[in-house]
Amino acid sequence: DQVNPDVIDLNFGCPVPKFVKKDKGAALLRDTARVKKIIQATRKAIDIPLTAKMRTGWDEGTIVVKEIARIADGEGVDALSIHGRTRAQGYQGVANWERIGEAVQTVSRVPIIGNGDVTDAATAGKRMQETGCAAVMVGRGAIGNPWIFRQIAHWMQTGTSLPDPTPRERLQICLEHLDLQIEDRDEKRGIPEFRRHLSAYTKGLEGASAFRNRINLVPTRAILEELLTEFFETVARKEEVHAA
Repeated sequence: DQVNPDVIDLNFGCPVPKFVKKDKGAALLRDTARVKKIIQATRKAIDIPLTAKMRTGWDEGTIVVKEIARIADGEGVDALSIHGRTRAQGYQGVANWERIGEAVQTVSRVPIIGNGDVTDAATAGKRMQETGCAAVMVGRGAIGNPWIFRQIAHWMQTGTSLPDPTPRERLQICLEHLDLQIEDRDEKRGIPEFRRHLSAYTKGLEGASAFRNRINLVPTRAILEELLTEFFETVARKEEVHAA
């Protein structure tokens, strides 16, 4: 009541060791009876939407995705997100979307949201078509690539691809991200945190490695904006020359 949330999301998927050691997150995949009790108690306690997220199982010997999907379906969960890896996989290997599709076929009511290795609009559309899931969730695929959401929305509406942003458009997105980071964390902490994203924002662009080395010790937003502008303008001019 104090925070007045719009939705409660139960996390049965987090693989982080410090939580798993306390029988939280993905550790609950080893105890489906407890998962059911948690869902029942939460559903009884709230009158706002209740969602949940999970992985397909603890490991290959403990695949519980269909069982928990049935529990969610029967106990009033409003949406269930499924990441296509086990906890044992962490973020290695590939997400198993066949298991997500099996969960979709198992339920009668709850929408299934598929997650794992969605890095572009075409993949999102393909996974939804293959599995019948109601939606896809994007995680790491959005790092340095926040325009993926408008690209997916466009693909779903038209079946066609939107191009990636131009270097100058990327610059504006980077500056907006930088300002939001500073607003949230202040300049001293925000700039180092923003720099972690620059590798993804500049991936594949000519001169990116040298540029990232230049900005490693930049202390202020003003200097960082100057270097960002110089880099992306250089990339833009080179692309214009190649296109001419």
